[in-house]
Amino acid sequence: MKVSVSCVLKSGAALMLLLGGCKSFDEYQEERIAYAVKHFEQAQYSNIPDGKVLTLNECVRLAVKNNLDLKVFGLEEQVAKEMRTSEMLGMLPELNVSNNFTGRNNTPASSSKQVHG
Repeated sequence: MKVSVSCVLKSGAALMLLLGGCKSFDEYQEERIAYAVKHFEQAQYSNIPDGKVLTLNECVRLAVKNNLDLKVFGLEEQVAKEMRTSEMLGMLPELNVSNNFTGRNNTPASSSKQVHG
């Protein structure tokens, strides 16, 4: 009897946690809108105090640091690099080894031959 009561209480607590973590589409949408508004407002504020005169080098450094096109280009370069790596790895034959080394499964881009023990 003690075990079943404990099991029911644990199941009820798990169910409450599960249902408490669920959100509807509208709740997610409101959360995303609030998050976007918060970050947009933070982006509007400048860390430069009023009346400070910036040099040309400081202006260029700030412009490069906050340039969204450069950030997107950097992300695209990283994706292209990962795609090249995955293509290179796809050219390698898949090697399946067991205790008795029965063979190898080749992909079309490889030139290795089937090996039998």
